Amino acid sequence: MRDRQINAVRVAATKRTAHAGARVRKALSAIATSVAEVNFVAVATAARVSRQFLYSHPDLRAEIEQLRAQTLTVARLPARASASDESARHRLRAALGDNQRLRDENRLLKEELAIAHGELRELRQSRAHAAVTQP
Repeated sequence: MRDRQINAVRVAATKRTAHAGARVRKALSAIATSVAEVNFVAVATAARVSRQFLYSHPDLRAEIEQLRAQTLTVARLPARASASDESARHRLRAALGDNQRLRDENRLLKEELAIAHGELRELRQSRAHAAVTQP
């Protein structure tokens, strides 16, 4: 039972990391199409992750640094000039994707919570049974 719990925690942690990585990549995409400055704080805020998460994942860190270098060399257009139907569609697609991802994450978390509640119930029942059967 303990091995199953440890494995469940590992699987959940792996899923959370994968979801966070996906959020970071979506945030990078959104920031790249906007007039916002590309930096670790902006990406961390947009992706709802810590800056430490970004620094500790070399692939994400490299993507941020590469995008930051590209945006520093390209003159940015004012906000009005960069807004277009295509950018609005892109933002809408990104928002819809985020919405679906959040639904999926919510479903997974509910499933994990149900498993945890079941395991807790089993543990309480086994303790109660052990207390009753001991002299």
